[in-house]
Amino acid sequence: MKDPRILAIDDGTLLNDKVIVVGVIGRSSVIEGIISFYITKDGVDSTDNLISSIKRSRFNGEINFLVSNGIALGGLNILRPSLIENKIGVKFYAMTRSKPRYDALLSAMERKGLQTTYLERLNLKEVELKNKKVYIQYLDQFINIDFELAFSYVRLAHMIATAVSRGESTRGSI
Repeated sequence: MKDPRILAIDDGTLLNDKVIVVGVIGRSSVIEGIISFYITKDGVDSTDNLISSIKRSRFNGEINFLVSNGIALGGLNILRPSLIENKIGVKFYAMTRSKPRYDALLSAMERKGLQTTYLERLNLKEVELKNKKVYIQYLDQFINIDFELAFSYVRLAHMIATAVSRGESTRGSI
């Protein structure tokens, strides 16, 4: 059996109302493709635009895991993991270096007057990588994958998205 194909996504710098999101697709240590799409800063279109982008790509139906740098893109544009898993049939993970704080995210959304119904409570697992600890948010069943590789794909997505939005990448860490 082949190694699972991972799509890792991250957003670019928030310079205006439209924010680029870049996805790095690969398996093992081979990058197989890049996708990109735009979302609205603090909007509600991240999930729909992500799903549309995947369905238009040549990798539609071939991605096994989607790993995002957090649950929010483009400021407070919240991803909806249950919709992503149901519509494209992939396992969704949100990966962060700091422990997610659901209540703080909910408060920030309320302060900005944003719709909070999209925010789903997720399970949390702490995972030790070679030189760092990361937190993985997931819906129901935790399936172990190569999180070291997934982290490197998220980092690459971050660097590409930042380079496209700013003209060059900034620090390479997420």
